[in-house]
Amino acid sequence: MCRTDTAEAVLDPAGLRTTGQARVRAPGGANVTRAVENGARGSLNKNVEPAAQGYAVTLTLTVDRTLDNVRLIDPLPAGATRGPVTVQGPSLASAVPQVSGDTLLLQRVIPGTYVLTYTLVTDQPADRVVTPPDLTW
Repeated sequence: MCRTDTAEAVLDPAGLRTTGQARVRAPGGANVTRAVENGARGSLNKNVEPAAQGYAVTLTLTVDRTLDNVRLIDPLPAGATRGPVTVQGPSLASAVPQVSGDTLLLQRVIPGTYVLTYTLVTDQPADRVVTPPDLTW
């Protein structure tokens, strides 16, 4: 099931039936890994879960070298809006994201893991909320 709907459960052999609302708890996620000429590697994991107002999106970026101008491409579903983006990561990094359309730019990251979170507001059903991310630098 990929969206909120009515579901029916039947207990066999007693034949007990119940009907109620069913809702997807975790629409899903996506991953991407990149390597460039200097041998640096970066991986990006995206996870989307239902939230009180829309969906909670978590992007987890892991890099093994210091990188400049890291671009996280995170396409929004049609008609969706992105709330403010927060970042947690190594304290010495310049990881304040600059958001422009589908791109989140991190000026400089140092080796480690960064967790970016935001709320996605959309009227799209759960099966259309997860879009594949990409990663460049």
